[in-house]
Amino acid sequence: MTVLVLADDFDPSADAMIVEMDRRDVPVVRLNTEWFPQRMKLDAKFISDGWVGTLSTEERSIELADIRSVWRRSPTTFRFPAGLTAPERQHAHTEAKLGLGGILMSLPVRWINSPHHAATAGYKPIQLSAAATAGLAVPATLITNDAQAARRFAWNREVVTKMLGAPSIHEHEAGGRRVAYTERLTTQLLADLDGIEHTANQFQQWVLKNYEARVIVVGERLFPVAIRAHSAAAKVDWRTDYASLTYTGIEPPVLAPSMKRDLPCPAHPATGPA
Repeated sequence: MTVLVLADDFDPSADAMIVEMDRRDVPVVRLNTEWFPQRMKLDAKFISDGWVGTLSTEERSIELADIRSVWRRSPTTFRFPAGLTAPERQHAHTEAKLGLGGILMSLPVRWINSPHHAATAGYKPIQLSAAATAGLAVPATLITNDAQAARRFAWNREVVTKMLGAPSIHEHEAGGRRVAYTERLTTQLLADLDGIEHTANQFQQWVLKNYEARVIVVGERLFPVAIRAHSAAAKVDWRTDYASLTYTGIEPPVLAPSMKRDLPCPAHPATGPA
């Protein structure tokens, strides 16, 4: 039985994981959804108890029936021939997502992470509600497109602004991406909130941290890590200065029984761990 890794062509974390699985003699195949349909072929048919067939490239192939688990690390989106019109490209993308994605998600295997759960967890308001339901303290948070509401929120507290989605912006003029890090709001920034009215913006009470905590969950096993920042910039957003960070394994807090309430459920059926 084989582990399917879905990852970008350049991904050091995926590289390291595959080296480790090779060391443990775990069969593994790495694919990138960007290769479909130009560099990857799908040949799948439905029989009485599910989907069978292959995903294949010139260098590798995997039988759907041989997949025991899927690590959805960081695959990139489908790439289509340059000659397609915009409507044709949109149609092709939808069909590829529902076809290839639907077959993979129908397999009775463990996902890390389930696309259903990952899509739901991508909503920051749901994350904050889930954290509060689990008994964690959540800083005061405002989501708004009203400049005056933002100024009222920041009147008697220190505030940061952070992205609700991916922390980068594609700049067509510059031909690249600009990372939007968490930023503390100064008096000057609060006075100039031009553009806030165009979309939702997140503001949150600034919390002076001893460290940041990240927890990886696999099944029922927890792998908590403390990320300690040793520069002023990284203390606001640790992603600004990786060289200043140190990592330490920690034990998660034990919640009281009364705090172990049900968390918000995804909008779709579960196909693996969140």
